[in-house]
Amino acid sequence: MHETRIIKKIFTVLVFTVLACRAMVLVLEEYLYISQYITTFMLVALCLPVSYFIGGKFCNVLEDSKKDELTGLYTRKHTDLVSNMVGTSKKMIIFLIDIDNFKKINDIHGHNTGDEVLKSVSNVLQKSIRKNDFAMRWGGDEFIVAYNSDLEPEVFSERINAKMDDVSKMLGIPIVISKGISSYPKDATTFDELVAIAYKRMYANKKSK
Repeated sequence: MHETRIIKKIFTVLVFTVLACRAMVLVLEEYLYISQYITTFMLVALCLPVSYFIGGKFCNVLEDSKKDELTGLYTRKHTDLVSNMVGTSKKMIIFLIDIDNFKKINDIHGHNTGDEVLKSVSNVLQKSIRKNDFAMRWGGDEFIVAYNSDLEPEVFSERINAKMDDVSKMLGIPIVISKGISSYPKDATTFDELVAIAYKRMYANKKSK
């Protein structure tokens, strides 16, 4: 996996950095007769900032590994990030979004255009939520948005629709989405139940068109 290769590279850089610092300290001890205590202090002083930098990169890699490479959104492998919100929030809204006729878009305009549609929709969703909310690529052309504010679902839905119109104009093809909405604790008290209800409502919304 891509993230595994990056982690290995970071670990390799860290090991070689520590070894290089240690070699330099040994040279100072051998030829400049510097005290072992001073050289040990120098080794720590050299390695700490490097370790801090590498550690930061490592954390970034772990965070990025939770996200879809194409869209930059979290994947369904990490639903725990959202399910943990259930029960800890007074109110939570689940939006399940599906791009209508996405296969047709791929067939007519090509997969590169399809990828641009996915990235554009993801960008809209990401920019429509707050820092503590979540947008996820649920699979294929399906997305989930979870937020725990008092913003009414209808208001959020209209906001997304307006931005989809902008995406359609930008890409030059009509982008239409179907949405299913569920809320905690009104509709259900577990994440899986909330998603199941949102699915049913999304398909009802799709059939009504």
